[in-house]
Amino acid sequence: MTSSHRIAVTEESHVGVARRYVAEICARVSTEEVFRGRAAIVATEMTRNVVRHGKGGEIIVRQILAPTATGLELLALDRGPGLRNFAECLSDGFSTGGTTGSGLGAIKRLADRFEVFPTWGWHGCLGAAISFW
Repeated sequence: MTSSHRIAVTEESHVGVARRYVAEICARVSTEEVFRGRAAIVATEMTRNVVRHGKGGEIIVRQILAPTATGLELLALDRGPGLRNFAECLSDGFSTGGTTGSGLGAIKRLADRFEVFPTWGWHGCLGAAISFW
């Protein structure tokens, strides 16, 4: 069984909305603290990127309940200009927005699956999956 929920992201307060929604889902499907913590951080970083770098957009949260795995898929869709140098953006310490530059790297490290569909001049898309067995 799967279910999805869309969260509009247009301002900084929506970062907390997404994090709390993901935390609620995680609390219902797992007592595993590590899973819940990873999911909250990934949701926070993805949503923050949509607000700060993506000029707004949305986060799609998909809950997965299957016989072999339980988890979440998070998809961030933004209206930003895309990434010029994706490898550079994944490097901890690199930032185009005056931050610590650890967000994308954290997502990559914490997610079981991590995909980015960077585009230059088009909308961007970032996906991550977090699961436990």
